[in-house]
Amino acid sequence: MLLFERFISAERGEPPDIDIDFEHQRREEVIQYIYKKYGRHRAALTAVVVCYRPRSALRDAGRALGIDLERIEAVSKSQHWFDGRSIAPERLLENGFDPESPVCRLWVELTQQLIGFPRHLSQHPGGFVIARDTLSELVPVENAAMAGRSVIQWDKDDLDALRLTKVDILALGMLSAIRRALEFVGQKLGAPMALHQIPKEDRASYAMLSRGDSVGTFQVESRAQMAMLKTMQGEVEAAPDSQISLTDPDARSMATSGRGTGVVGYNVQTAVDAEHHLIVAHEVTNQGHDRTQLAPMALKARQATGLDALTALADRGYFSGDQVLSCEGTGIAPHVPRPLTSSGTKRGFFTRQDFSYDVERDHYTCPAGANLTKANRRADHAEDSDFYRHLSACHSCALRPQCTPTRLRRIKRWEHEAVLEKMQARLDHMPDAMKIRRQTVEHPFGTLKAWRGATHFLTRTLE
Repeated sequence: MLLFERFISAERGEPPDIDIDFEHQRREEVIQYIYKKYGRHRAALTAVVVCYRPRSALRDAGRALGIDLERIEAVSKSQHWFDGRSIAPERLLENGFDPESPVCRLWVELTQQLIGFPRHLSQHPGGFVIARDTLSELVPVENAAMAGRSVIQWDKDDLDALRLTKVDILALGMLSAIRRALEFVGQKLGAPMALHQIPKEDRASYAMLSRGDSVGTFQVESRAQMAMLKTMQGEVEAAPDSQISLTDPDARSMATSGRGTGVVGYNVQTAVDAEHHLIVAHEVTNQGHDRTQLAPMALKARQATGLDALTALADRGYFSGDQVLSCEGTGIAPHVPRPLTSSGTKRGFFTRQDFSYDVERDHYTCPAGANLTKANRRADHAEDSDFYRHLSACHSCALRPQCTPTRLRRIKRWEHEAVLEKMQARLDHMPDAMKIRRQTVEHPFGTLKAWRGATHFLTRTLE
């Protein structure tokens, strides 16, 4: 997927808006690089039509009428933005003019006629048009007053009307400030620091933004942005989950790790009928995992289908003992493989599956043939699991290096472990369960992607 795909989407109905930001101190360097790379016959800056505003119209009309320049300047400087396009008589009186005199009345009339009228042609700060062939065959081009520059005689609105693409080379002073700040930090640390080395999750920075204390902070340094941050902080505190999304009201940060970070979006849950490949139930959550979704989605699917008994197939991400237990006695038979995430497996130790459990005798038999019995629970611990061990066999066992790095191997057994063992037995009798799951649940999503024109995703079995 292209990172700039939204800029060239046909649904926009207009030419793409492409901006490239640079440090303001290197603006001329970038401009000359473009001229050198593409040639002045193929590249030129966009023009800007500067129109009369109240102050400039007052000055030029006053000069044409022969009014004293100092008095003209005094009147123009007294004109404020809240005066709008009109010239208030009070402004003339403040500077010693009679608003009813013929000269003043003509001055005001000419000024109002000039406001909004084109005054002169200037250069766009960095708007470039780059052509495949000679640019002058498409638009009128002239040499700029500054040496080494060419300017199109039309402004950006004219180019938009002709559907010519413009690339904006924007010189930002804040980028120069960021570079100097990185250099300063590098000097303090004794080693260069790059932009990508700045921590993304700095709590102090987010706390500063929440307070609206963002003077000199890129993109949020204006007073309007600072006021917006303070308003947003109140909305965040009022939200039930202390989150708001500016672009999508329902999107939330879904925790996907223990580091306090997550993906902003949705977790879409679906229950799909294995026979017809139809979605019979769905739910949208903001949890970054599936461990609490097995029972809710299975019950929702049973309610939607009206069945008394249901087989629920799910992958390892849905495994949760509590969820499997919640399905017990509801007519739902879950089939979820247990995750094999033990650290001992990676180190080559025996796994829990290598220890067999005897239900009648309530003990585990280890690979060496010793029986691990249940340890007594402490009266002050409200645990829901028991531990099995052999107090003497491990000390002299020849297989201990393959079993545990400690002096004693213990096996933990949940008090409802029988429910999980029943589920494992069902999985053993249905070896193709996960294959059926993949064929079932992935089918609707493949169809949805194809409907949206994303057929390049469906390449798994194509030759």
